[in-house]
Amino acid sequence: MKNHYKYLAQIYDEVHPFRQEVGRKVLNWYEKINQGYLLDVGCGTGALLSYLKEEGRFDSVNLRGIDVTLEMVEQVQKKGIWAKQVSLTELNLPTHSLGVAVFQESIHHMDVDQVATNLKKLLHPNGVVLVFYQLDWYLTPSLIAFDPLIEYARKNRRGLDPIINILSSKGFEIIEKVIINSLDPYPKHNLELALQTNALSYWAKLEDSQKNAIWQKCLPELSKTPRQLNRSLQLVILRNSKN
Repeated sequence: MKNHYKYLAQIYDEVHPFRQEVGRKVLNWYEKINQGYLLDVGCGTGALLSYLKEEGRFDSVNLRGIDVTLEMVEQVQKKGIWAKQVSLTELNLPTHSLGVAVFQESIHHMDVDQVATNLKKLLHPNGVVLVFYQLDWYLTPSLIAFDPLIEYARKNRRGLDPIINILSSKGFEIIEKVIINSLDPYPKHNLELALQTNALSYWAKLEDSQKNAIWQKCLPELSKTPRQLNRSLQLVILRNSKN
């Protein structure tokens, strides 16, 4: 996993376009809480933190990002934002110092039970957790040649319900659920990278001749009609209920 994200750090912003809807949701909740740090857990290259910093509505020194991949953290630091290579379970911050914790398509990689335990210590008693989870993705118009890659990626997703159930059992109260839909335009090279990184292990097993065959089927269609990658996100917002 770490080797995958080490490679991905160099192209992450290209294959995962930042969604303004996500930024606006996070910004609105941080303004409501109006206290403590905002922590982006599994921050990647810091696109969300960079968006919040550029909005300039609050002191950017309160923005924090953590990721287990050093190359990701280095990309965030280049943007002038505090970031550290560390997992949430090993993060050392003052008790109740977080106002908002954000998991942008990252929590399914973690031990949720341990995450919930540490969040209870770090979050302010009325702090909130924003969990963004990608539900599905598909191409418009579809490309039959890509179906095996997309299907493989779907099978490797953990369901959201078990994750939320663990958080609820640890004292986090669900206060809102939202579906966010987005259409991301992809030129040919970006689409290839996106599908490779979303179904990397499947793609890696293919022979060069098989990869070329896929692209030969797709190129005529790609040249006719720009493709969009349709992605739907489930956002679940939980409050750190008082013990």
